[in-house]
Amino acid sequence: FPTLPGEQPVVLAQFLLHEVNYGYEGVTQHIVSHFNGAPVRNISHLVSLVNECKDRYARFQLDHDDGFEVVLDHAAGMAATPAILAAHRISEACSPNLRNVSSWEGATQG
Repeated sequence: FPTLPGEQPVVLAQFLLHEVNYGYEGVTQHIVSHFNGAPVRNISHLVSLVNECKDRYARFQLDHDDGFEVVLDHAAGMAATPAILAAHRISEACSPNLRNVSSWEGATQG
């Protein structure tokens, strides 16, 4: 349940299959609670955290009984995005309101 204004759960529905996320194809329908240790407030906030990530690995902590994490090579994941989109016939990586999100200030709008 939201505890702050603008807070909304972010659900990892499924992975779009690609070698960069191999092994995670069975991970579906989980709330993303944290990214690299930071609590995720909403989808805009998560986009901001991912875009600003300087760490080698992107660690998505899921609201899961055993504390499951999805760990991806951040640079490889970002580089693979165009190929993943093309393979799954997706025209854009995100909706228009998320394209320029790069800070928490912008993330509070979404």
